[in-house]
Amino acid sequence: MIAKPVPLALGFDADDTLWHNEGLFSAAHTKFQTLLASHHDAATVDRALYATELRNLPLYGYGAKGFTLSAIETAIDLTGGRVFFRLDYQPVAMPTEAPENAGFFKTYADFGL
Repeated sequence: MIAKPVPLALGFDADDTLWHNEGLFSAAHTKFQTLLASHHDAATVDRALYATELRNLPLYGYGAKGFTLSAIETAIDLTGGRVFFRLDYQPVAMPTEAPENAGFFKTYADFGL
């Protein structure tokens, strides 16, 4: 007896939260390059940040936390420890005000070199 082929179903989850946050991550990368421009060119900053993010991926995973902690580590490395900063996290919207935005946070960072 010949077995019938099993139907195959393939699905993709195009997570809309990734699309929503892509602009924020892009803006954060640009700001980070600008903040470190007096120490290194943008390509060097990008390479260092990417390498740090990859190395930290098993520890922090993907997302804002991993990016932020990797950016701090990279800034310290690229400036030889001559960086200070303050981070403030503020909710974009409280769950009762805009339930579709609950859990999204903007990060405000003040760096000094």
